[in-house]
Amino acid sequence: MSAAPGPSSSGPARGLQSTGPGPRPDGRARVRRVSIEGNIAVGKSTFAKLLQSASSDWEVVQEPVSKWQSIESRPSEGSGAPQQTVGNLLQMMYEDPQRWSYTFQTYSCMSRMKTQLQPPPPHLLSSKGTPVQVFERSVYSDRYIFALNSFELDCINPAEWAVYQDWHTFLVEQFGPQLELEGIIYLKASPQKCMERLGRRGRPEEGGVELDYLQKLHMQHERWLREGAQGAPHAVSGGQEGGSGSAVSSEWGAGGGLRERSAQ
Repeated sequence: MSAAPGPSSSGPARGLQSTGPGPRPDGRARVRRVSIEGNIAVGKSTFAKLLQSASSDWEVVQEPVSKWQSIESRPSEGSGAPQQTVGNLLQMMYEDPQRWSYTFQTYSCMSRMKTQLQPPPPHLLSSKGTPVQVFERSVYSDRYIFALNSFELDCINPAEWAVYQDWHTFLVEQFGPQLELEGIIYLKASPQKCMERLGRRGRPEEGGVELDYLQKLHMQHERWLREGAQGAPHAVSGGQEGGSGSAVSSEWGAGGGLRERSAQ
């Protein structure tokens, strides 16, 4: 099982929950929290469905893509005006990354943070087994993969990058235990395979994504999760080109942690 990245470069292990698998003081089950990380179109959603179907003790929290695709305005109090959709931020970012990357990364990170701050559902808290809440990506990969990649591509300028890092560090430190993860499942596939899958799923906003972009994201994941770059966890578990959700959940349920595995 991997140690999740800490909120700042000074302590990669600060995001790791170190408490044991037993119940909480109030008698409820302690829910393990992990994230699934990997390149665009690597198969996270498919793998997450396999995990959830393998055991009722696994709950998948999907990536909030729909929020990015439909930004809604909030009317002023007392105006009585309805909310209106004002833009597809995901599409705007892909079409003009120099203009919209910072705005997108700010909103995507905030939406991920809101998701991770939500309490586990009641059926996990009352579980007699080993309940696990699985997030599709996290506030950590938002920073150390996607925002960093945008900065290195000059789509986020140095001032924006400094501001992003400042508020990200502050918020993660403020919400510390509520955001902590116990592990990361790293799904790995070649950029070429991800490009094939991206074309098959046909998400309109991704029509202009090129192989070079996926190759850069692949290298960011390898550097973060394999080579111990800034903010990286100490170790990861995962597999290549997909894997078996039932195998992963049974390994964890047996108390041995997630082990390294590869399935072609």
